[in-house]
Amino acid sequence: MGTTSPSEFLAADSAGSLNDKQAALLREPPFRTKLYRLLGLGERFREHHGLLLSLFQEELEYRLAHDAEDHCEAFENIYQCALYLFEIGDLNDVRLLSRARFSGDMDLGSGFDVEFLVGAGVDETLCFLRQQDEPWAMEAALWVDACHRDGHFDGLNEWLNWRWEYFGLSRNPVE
Repeated sequence: MGTTSPSEFLAADSAGSLNDKQAALLREPPFRTKLYRLLGLGERFREHHGLLLSLFQEELEYRLAHDAEDHCEAFENIYQCALYLFEIGDLNDVRLLSRARFSGDMDLGSGFDVEFLVGAGVDETLCFLRQQDEPWAMEAALWVDACHRDGHFDGLNEWLNWRWEYFGLSRNPVE
């Protein structure tokens, strides 16, 4: 089998037929960068939620193992993946997304936007976090609640549109 393109990779993922060689491509930052671009077109990411969870874990491990100067073009991938997970809005993803913010990495600690956690809705996310009996959830709930009280989410639609533009992707403005 020759080189797998991002399109072929997504087709295999959709069919549930990724082989080991294809799955190994997820460890390659340039391939992930191409994959994110393709996933954003026509919001194809919605069909690949499980893949996005694997990708986010890969991005988190990558960020924790490399300095900001290493592979600069791939260093933003974690944010693009988080954007897609925000758009999917699954509360079960909040734990994984919170790991980035509270990972101990200085860049992620200051640069991982709180908005990424509230794709399912601010109130819904707070309720979900408060129902979890784990330290990560309490810390995340305090962060989200403080931001909510400060009116931080009042510009959520603008933030979302800005993020899409930041990654050079087009989307319809949120009403």
